[in-house]
Amino acid sequence: MNLLITSVFSAIICVYASTGPSGRQEKKLTYYELFDRGLLPHVDIHGIGNQTINDRTVYVRDGITPSANSMVLEIAPLCAALFPQGPYVKNLDVQSREENIKKYDLEKNSWPKDLFGESWKEHFAEVHYIWKGGKYSNIIKNGEKFQRIVGSHVIEHIPDLISWLNDLYDLLLPGGEVRMLIPDMRFNWDHRRRPTELSDIIGNYLEQRQRPTFDTLYEQILFAPHSLNSTSRDLWNSPPYQRKRGEEFPLPFVELALQQSTWARDQSNKGFYQDAHVNRWSASAFAYQMNTLYQLKLVKFKVVNLYPPHPIDSAEFFVTLLKE
Repeated sequence: MNLLITSVFSAIICVYASTGPSGRQEKKLTYYELFDRGLLPHVDIHGIGNQTINDRTVYVRDGITPSANSMVLEIAPLCAALFPQGPYVKNLDVQSREENIKKYDLEKNSWPKDLFGESWKEHFAEVHYIWKGGKYSNIIKNGEKFQRIVGSHVIEHIPDLISWLNDLYDLLLPGGEVRMLIPDMRFNWDHRRRPTELSDIIGNYLEQRQRPTFDTLYEQILFAPHSLNSTSRDLWNSPPYQRKRGEEFPLPFVELALQQSTWARDQSNKGFYQDAHVNRWSASAFAYQMNTLYQLKLVKFKVVNLYPPHPIDSAEFFVTLLKE
């Protein structure tokens, strides 16, 4: 345990130095300064850099035809399934298809209605496995294994990321892959929030965190309303990432955020799950942290491909994790 803690803190607080033309050491840059300037080191993997992907469905489907020996598990497809539905594609969610439809039917301005119009209900996928907590492997029937697990904008909601990834690892066949579409915090409404650090991920794992913490709820409630008016294109054209700290908000905003997050925490304590973006990454920060977790032997997956957001109007990056 002491060795683990030492390695973790070394990874979290390490400082990178740049060298000038004269060879002398210049000012050292902290992790946050590297993040702000987009200078976080990329792990040595194929696909990261200038290559981008325009079609998200082509990416997740590439190289596999679902069959009895190559089954696919999709997490939370809702009404935007990444794979065509069929006998060899299984879906997992927190509630049934009917319950998902009912949830969005009660919302006056829900995104499925905006996206599909009057036919929006027809697009919701069947749910084969309903998850209410614990390991996914506990509810997968007959010990089924999958060749590929896919999900769109799922991983950022997971409090205990390490346990979740290890659960997915156990559900895959040897050589299987997880392919995820992940929001890049620089280009969505998380852009003014604090980026996730290794200490957050490892702390949530050691504490076996199953719900967002109070500070996560508070931060999201405080920052999100002031960021929703910025489109991805706006953020691509903006100066480098800068976070507006909470103390710079007028007191009424802080008081309202405190009141609402306290209510959300109380509801969570009563058993009502309060959703939030627990994890917030840029593409390079995700690659760096996953590579470090792999080297620390906390996760077994290896990042084999990572494609950053397509310039100008994209707000998500694509990642492939391999079970060797």
